[in-house]
Amino acid sequence: MKKFGVWGVVVGIVVACLLAAAMVLSRSGVAQADSVQIEAKTWTLIEWAESAPLPAAPVTIQIEAGRLHAQLPCNSVTAPVQIGASEFHVGAGAATLKFCDQMADETAVTQLLGSVQVWRIDAGELVLSSGDEPVLRFTA
Repeated sequence: MKKFGVWGVVVGIVVACLLAAAMVLSRSGVAQADSVQIEAKTWTLIEWAESAPLPAAPVTIQIEAGRLHAQLPCNSVTAPVQIGASEFHVGAGAATLKFCDQMADETAVTQLLGSVQVWRIDAGELVLSSGDEPVLRFTA
């Protein structure tokens, strides 16, 4: 077995630290890249955790600069949104107040958005979940 001396040990420690830092940065880079993937796109609702069929009119969301903008069958909603590596939290927002025959669908969508805690991209689709339970699925 060779003896590396003090400099060999120091170089080994530095290399190990650099590799560990590269692993951490690559993981955070993936999370940031995923976060960028969901912003500045229009996502259309394709599945939800309600037993009723999807609303007749399309439901879309856009996420930009810390804001979530939703177009519901009759109304539009805007609210602050906090997005982390996998965390997703919608704050209290504002909505237009038009009445239509799909108000129950609008209420269901806004309640589901408020329950979301986690997000992920699955086969190019945005999946929003409450805990481990997916509640909304969107396609771009």
